[in-house]
Amino acid sequence: NPYIRRALHITYSYVFLDEFQDTTDIQYALVKECFFGSNTKVTAVGDNKQRIMVWAGAVKQIFKIFCDEWNPKDVRLLMNHRSAPRLVVLQQEMYASLKEKATEAASNVVETVKEDDGDIALIIAGDEQLEAGAVSADILERISRGKKPNEICILCKQLPQNYASAIIAELAKHGVRARIETDYQDLIKEPIVDLLIKFMLCAYDRKHPNEWNFVGESLVELWGIGETQENGVYDEMQRKLVNLADTVKKTAQQGFDGVQWHDTLGTIIRFFSIEKIKAKFPAYKQGAHFDDIIEKFENLFFTEYVAACGDWNLAIENFCGKHSVPIMTIHKSKGLEFPVVIVGGLGRRFNRDKNTSSVIMQKDFGLGLRFADADHN
Repeated sequence: NPYIRRALHITYSYVFLDEFQDTTDIQYALVKECFFGSNTKVTAVGDNKQRIMVWAGAVKQIFKIFCDEWNPKDVRLLMNHRSAPRLVVLQQEMYASLKEKATEAASNVVETVKEDDGDIALIIAGDEQLEAGAVSADILERISRGKKPNEICILCKQLPQNYASAIIAELAKHGVRARIETDYQDLIKEPIVDLLIKFMLCAYDRKHPNEWNFVGESLVELWGIGETQENGVYDEMQRKLVNLADTVKKTAQQGFDGVQWHDTLGTIIRFFSIEKIKAKFPAYKQGAHFDDIIEKFENLFFTEYVAACGDWNLAIENFCGKHSVPIMTIHKSKGLEFPVVIVGGLGRRFNRDKNTSSVIMQKDFGLGLRFADADHN
């Protein structure tokens, strides 16, 4: 439709394509159909070394195709703003294994960084148990020196449940929790779960003014309380919110079983109004999506509550990952930062006779490693 295409040209002077290395045929075809040959300035940013979506249809030669067809100005971004110098050297050494052309990337984290800053260790172990023991010993030593468990991240290429079970068990022997973050990460990002967690924090302890304001403002929006309404409407909302918080606190103090937790959670959700929540977040209207989220949250939080021996605040902190070593895939780590990163199972095969190895990387001056950000080599 030429009218739609013309409207896009008028509307968008600039198009920015991030994570371009993971672009599929259909995505590229859409952008080309909309903007090729127009005056719109198109910028594609990415890094082939960070391509992770080939399994989902990402085009391996997408940069070559883009350059051949659009004839763009090619700019190489060589300054690494996140990794310490020694870690940059490690990254350069890895390029060869990825059959990538060597680059002259340099670290520019902070002015006070020294050339030998950054801590890298390679652990080569004869089997999975030896690897788990060595990695766990390193984690325990770092915790003893002040690192918090949630500042140490274990990354796996895929299927962390297969790669990390031995490490989880080994750390548990020493009272350190480690958990696979997949379900928790997805849930914590959900707006309804964020609202529930903030309310649950405030219900037990009102010393969370930011969270209490968030809950109040969310309720004003959900209930449609406008500025033109009388103050009595807002005051009544606050009274009802305080009453619910007091009721939940009393229940939490007395302790509850699975049935009581189910009823309490249902009461909280109905108070906010399921219909109004779905109206604000249309994605929750699709099929059983909303019910599935609530069910997962109910089960995971109750598991944490039992593990915390009925300590409400500790259960919330554990659910949010405050006291555990996170384990996730490299894909799930995109956009996150940790002072210590462990990449496990690098040499593992299903043949138990094969060696396995892990790389441990640390940057002690606080910015942490950050993986797969497409605008930095």
